[in-house]
Amino acid sequence: MEIVINHLTRMRRRRICVAGMDGSGRHWRPVLDSPAYGGGYEQLGRDLLACNGGPFELRRVVDLEWIEPRPMPPQVENVVFRPDRVKRLGRLPPERSWEMLEKAAEGSLRAVFGPELTAKSRTAAFLPADRGRASLGVLSPGEVELAEETGYKNKPEVRLRLTDPDLGFIAIKVNDLRLWKDDHRTPASGKIEQLQGRLDGCLISVGLTREFRGRHWLQVNNIFPRLPTNPI
Repeated sequence: MEIVINHLTRMRRRRICVAGMDGSGRHWRPVLDSPAYGGGYEQLGRDLLACNGGPFELRRVVDLEWIEPRPMPPQVENVVFRPDRVKRLGRLPPERSWEMLEKAAEGSLRAVFGPELTAKSRTAAFLPADRGRASLGVLSPGEVELAEETGYKNKPEVRLRLTDPDLGFIAIKVNDLRLWKDDHRTPASGKIEQLQGRLDGCLISVGLTREFRGRHWLQVNNIFPRLPTNPI
């Protein structure tokens, strides 16, 4: 299976999450099966990043070759894969990558995830476990604002503020790997500043976290400035 990577996010303990679209615009999330997680999935390591000799980076075309689908709503995109079988097939030009994103983009968050997506507050939204149509998608958000903030327990956060047709104003956590330093705890302030004046007409990849206490929480996975602006 060939996919183009358009989701690349930080996770705790310097782990990453990766996903991409096939030629039809359908999303797939490669995951590692692990009996140690009680039937769950082992998180991917940074060794799988292209900068560390691995296969994954944004706009990279990869052939997962061997997969075993493991759909579990809302994470219907999950497929178990073997990293040693992944083939790197080059990197998609920015123009072609933008065309794929634009074609897949929806105008509202519920159009991506389903009508059961619920805003808990102005800073959080979720889907209940086992509900919803998807856990990955692309959004055309309209006017947005990117900001660094101090969150729970004084931890730094990066948030994208937008007004959604269904949920209203919401400031969503951003876990775009490029906007965080390698420790996954410190915002990459220089890159965030570079994006500040390039958000008009941007597209964003959005996703839902793994289940936590019966809920999958909304996050911004990656931000893509409108062409012809150079990609970050």
